[in-house]
Formats: sequence, structure tokens, C-alpha cells
Amino acid sequence: MAADGPVRGPARPAGGAGRAASARSRHRAETRRRIVDAGARAFGRYGFHGAKIAAVAREAGVANGTFYLHFKDKDELFHEVARAATLALAARLRAIEAQDLDPTTSERRELEAIVDFAAEHGDLMRAGLARALHGSRASMTAMELLVRQRAAALARGIERGVVSPCIDPEVAARADFGMLTAVLEWWSSRGGAVSRERLVETLSALRRGGLGLPAAREGLR
Repeated sequence: MAADGPVRGPARPAGGAGRAASARSRHRAETRRRIVDAGARAFGRYGFHGAKIAAVAREAGVANGTFYLHFKDKDELFHEVARAATLALAARLRAIEAQDLDPTTSERRELEAIVDFAAEHGDLMRAGLARALHGSRASMTAMELLVRQRAAALARGIERGVVSPCIDPEVAARADFGMLTAVLEWWSSRGGAVSRERLVETLSALRRGGLGLPAAREGLR
């Protein structure tokens, strides 16, 4: 009786099929990126309620049906837009913290990054803040990331002895974030009611006083 031949596993997809799947994946990712970019511009120009899915799809160069292959509704798109913007700001703040600067310089540079972000994304930021004030899950989830990052940084500051041990890091982070969002919403909506320099100096003085950081010697300009 002839010996059985070698046992063969399941057939693997040919190399061409794998390359085709990879190309489809890249195309899908690129389409999603175009929709998110178009959504960011639409929310920035018209706010959440004024932005229309049809207009977003048209600007992204896709059909309405293609939009719904990537996002179930406008709120889900807004969540992704807010998440992308928040991750960009969080990365800026982490890079500053990684420089291990003295507390006063670090606080100032973080505030400069936040203020510059508000100036760059003023319209979109206002759209997000307005939604957040009404309890939007999308905005709150994105903002929570920054709050947690700030609370962790304050906890490290307490351990190093550069932040007052009297504060609770999470309470301080939420209070700080509430102050910043309210002030920056006002500042961006007023077209820069005060100069960037004066805004940063004032916020920096408020932060230092509340956290027990070294006081600045220079006055407000």
C-alpha cells in the first residue's frame, strides 16, 4: 500500500491577493483621512449644527454612501475630529514636559503651546467647546485625555517637590482645564481681545499661584 503523501495546511492567499488587500486598506485609510480633514474644516467654518454631511462628503471627494461606510453619523465624525486635534495638542505638551525644564519655564511653554493651538484651531475649538458645555460625549472624551495627562504631570510635580503637596492632582487638573477652556473660548471668539503675550502671562500667574509654583518676578506687560 502506498504511503500517504505530506499533509498540507490550508492554502495561503497568493501574493497578488495580499497586495490587493493591502492596497484596499491603504485606500480606505486615505479616504477616511480625507473625510476627517473635510469634517474639521466644516466644523470650523459652520460649527457642529451648521456642518452638513453632504457638504463634508463633497469636499472630501466621496459619495454620501461612502461617508456612512466610515462614520455612522455627524457626531461620530466630530468625535474623530476632536480626538485627532486633542492628540496633536497632547503630543505637544508631552514633548515640552520631556525637556525637563525648570517649573516656571515649563509652565510658560505649555501655556504658549495651548494658546497657539487655540489660535490655530479657533473656529474648531469653539465648535468643540460649545458641544462640551452641553455634555457631548465626543468632546468630553477628547478633553478627558488632556485632563488625565495634566493630572499625571501634577502628581509627578508633587513627588519632585515643585508643586504644592496640598493640592489634589485631579481636582487641580479639572479646575485648570475649566479655566483654560473658558478663557480661550472667550479669547478666540473676541478675535484676540488681549495680546497673546499678556494672555500667557496672566494665565501663567494664575497657575503658579494656585499650584504653589515659584512666583514670577516680572510684571504683566
